[in-house]
Amino acid sequence: MIKEDNHEETKILIEQYKTAVELYVHEDNLNWTKLNHLFYINGGLWAVMGLGFKIDDDNTFMLCTPQLFMGMVSLTGIIVSLALGTALWLGTIYMQNRKLRVVDIEKALIRHGGKCIVSPSPGVTSFLRKSPTLLMLRLVPIVLLTIWVIILIVNITIMVKSVYGA
Repeated sequence: MIKEDNHEETKILIEQYKTAVELYVHEDNLNWTKLNHLFYINGGLWAVMGLGFKIDDDNTFMLCTPQLFMGMVSLTGIIVSLALGTALWLGTIYMQNRKLRVVDIEKALIRHGGKCIVSPSPGVTSFLRKSPTLLMLRLVPIVLLTIWVIILIVNITIMVKSVYGA
């Protein structure tokens, strides 16, 4: 329960808390939307890359070799993964900052009789102090970037071997 002392300050803190939580949730939703876009775009690029396997040896299907085509698609995948990965990494930093502001306001409300909701309760393990999904939001773009780099390296290797007959 909220103590009666300093009722006006408590009302202000409650309104700030509501706004801070809304901003935190908004940032969280933005990050998940970015991750969804990363999955959709990568899935589309993998589907397009499948066309590279349909190219005939005499290049009748396309104007380039399968390796060049898949190399171009993998370069696009690298650019997309870097761009959305950077946006996600910075977005998670911003989201964590929003969460810290929520926790700060929550601490002030606790002094007025409130309870912890967002901030970890005393005795909570360090693993739960930060959301494990934060790690996922940051690692998925790195994994996808790594996959695209490997695909690009394999295609460059195949192109070089076909040119130099190795």
